[in-house]
Amino acid sequence: MKRLALVSAAIGIGTDAGYLLILHGQSASDGTLRSVFVAVVIAVASLAAATARLANRAMLQRLLLAFAAAVFLILGVLSLFSIGLPLIAASVVASVAELNLRGNNRPAAIAATCMGLALAVAVALAGLQWTSYPVQCPSPGDSAGSGNTFFGSSFSWTCHAGHITVYAAM
Repeated sequence: MKRLALVSAAIGIGTDAGYLLILHGQSASDGTLRSVFVAVVIAVASLAAATARLANRAMLQRLLLAFAAAVFLILGVLSLFSIGLPLIAASVVASVAELNLRGNNRPAAIAATCMGLALAVAVALAGLQWTSYPVQCPSPGDSAGSGNTFFGSSFSWTCHAGHITVYAAM
């Protein structure tokens, strides 16, 4: 389990580093914090997998590995055509590490795994929703646009002299 947790963490950190290099190479920004959120969550999931190796309680190990596996899987599926495949590989490795822990059929083990999964889903969905809105003007000068959040609600925005205003659709 300990080696697999480290392998999962290493894949996550390597993917995150590659993602940051890709972002650094792109000059355009959509004005949202989505890419920052994704990079931070991948780093946190990698840290969770690495920390599971150091934890001395099986329930904490389960929670951390389930969280890491679920975050890697969610973001891997959503980013399948860019950084998704290594994230899915990290998810599989973290899942195998979690399944290799003793006492898989005990109610406490199942509860710890479910808590890790639920936490990962809540973090991913809330973060993807909140980072849908632009926080800075995407280009200099005056501009305007509209968009949809992760859950489909619409909004519009205007930029004037570097100041952005976001309006929720009624």
